[in-house]
Amino acid sequence: MLQWLQVFGRFHLLVLHLPIGLLAGLAAVEFITLIRRRPPAREVTGLLVWCVGVFAALAAAMGYVLSLEGNHGGDVLTQHLYLGIAFAAVCLLTAILHARKRRILFRSSLALAIIILIPTGHLGGTLTHGADFLTSPLQPARAPIPTRTSEPTSSAATFATAIAPILQSRCGDCHGQSRARGGLALHTPEAIITGGKHGAVILPADPASSEILRRLSLPIDHKDRMPPKSKPQPTPEEILAIETWITAGASFDTPFLLPFHEHGALASTASPSITAEPAPRASPSPSLAPPSADALVALRHRLAHVEPVERDSNLLWIDFAAVAPTITDGDIESLLTPINDHIAELSLSRSAITDRALSAIARMPNLRRLELRDTAVTDAGVAALRSHPRLEELILARTRLTDAAVEHFRDIPSLARINLWRTGITPEAANGLRSGRDSLIIETGDRPDDAPVQVEGPITLGGDAHAAAPGSDTAAASTLKPFNTLCPVAGKPVDPDFVIIHRGRIIGFCCRHCAEQFWIDPAKFEPNLGT
Repeated sequence: MLQWLQVFGRFHLLVLHLPIGLLAGLAAVEFITLIRRRPPAREVTGLLVWCVGVFAALAAAMGYVLSLEGNHGGDVLTQHLYLGIAFAAVCLLTAILHARKRRILFRSSLALAIIILIPTGHLGGTLTHGADFLTSPLQPARAPIPTRTSEPTSSAATFATAIAPILQSRCGDCHGQSRARGGLALHTPEAIITGGKHGAVILPADPASSEILRRLSLPIDHKDRMPPKSKPQPTPEEILAIETWITAGASFDTPFLLPFHEHGALASTASPSITAEPAPRASPSPSLAPPSADALVALRHRLAHVEPVERDSNLLWIDFAAVAPTITDGDIESLLTPINDHIAELSLSRSAITDRALSAIARMPNLRRLELRDTAVTDAGVAALRSHPRLEELILARTRLTDAAVEHFRDIPSLARINLWRTGITPEAANGLRSGRDSLIIETGDRPDDAPVQVEGPITLGGDAHAAAPGSDTAAASTLKPFNTLCPVAGKPVDPDFVIIHRGRIIGFCCRHCAEQFWIDPAKFEPNLGT
């Protein structure tokens, strides 16, 4: 569509109010005439009625052009369009009857125009604000998702029970049966598969490429954010549910596993018995070379979270939570083997790995923390971790272990904490593991630890609160040193705390917001980086 024609169509939202107001004024004049039996000057009535007819016809033409953009669709648009054309036609007929001095027919036509205007205006409001816009304040408030208060269990969910209610409550006003902005409706499986005017919004088993998740994850003030800032926002649990459904294949019939609390809330990935705490920091390794840039790029392409465990260290924390169900034994070997020496913390919860992957993991000499929650590892797999020199924390909640695994844990010399919640290991065997190792913390979900996990130090107020002594950890530069000195988004000096890897280069930014903006459209800011 020509750009000037698009502008013409969008004036519909402005012009449509003119015939409505003029028609109301004309009706008031005729009503007063009936009561007082004193007709106004014919020229005044004639001017009003012709203004109503002309502006009604103009609004109808603009509305038709606007409908061609494809931002709306469905029966509501069709009915509104036809009634709008009928309203314009009746208004023009009313003007003609007035000009021919057919007073009875003129007043009948005027009444008909008012009658047609009522459903036409209602349908127009439905297109722009949703079907329940007028009555929504009278509706009972939507119950909030319960807080995370109890331990998670795996529960089979379906599209109808877990996903459809989210789409209806968060997206239905603009993308439902009565309104389909951008040609997109999400009220039926068929409509979801069809997508909108920009194509599919869901790619089964590929959440990273699914447009619906991209829109849900944008900053709240971003122009492409959905729902927009003015609408009720989905909770993190609801977004996680949609992501889990897409990862499982986005089936509309087949059940998929969704972790739920006993009271209905989506499960947390925190430890079941205590508040999650940061594991002890690994010591810097001055002799360890920086990790391979190609290996880090490969991890990014698989949507793994990678960051140094601390500043001034080449040791890494790697977490596959975003794509866990798609991570296999082969991925562990191909993605992590090139940087075996650099991995200090590794999270593989809910992944598809088996005992075979643990053989590769056991060859990571600096591994300090390993999370295997909800995986298929067995006693034979954890045997590969025996005698690991630096493994301090091992999380095995909801795995298929037996009492035989306890003997393997005894041989891990640095083991300081182990999570055995909902494994097959009996309380007697777990208590036996404590024998001779009083400092070993064993979490079985029996009760929370009595001791505080962490005590916050005294708060220091003052203008020099952020100053750091030379040589301290807070003053040290990040190991992943950016190649640029100025932020490509804001043009300010970079902060080494905010870096990303893009096309094999480590790029620095002045703040987290600029890094997020860069990811949304890298091509827009790449020229600012130079060569």
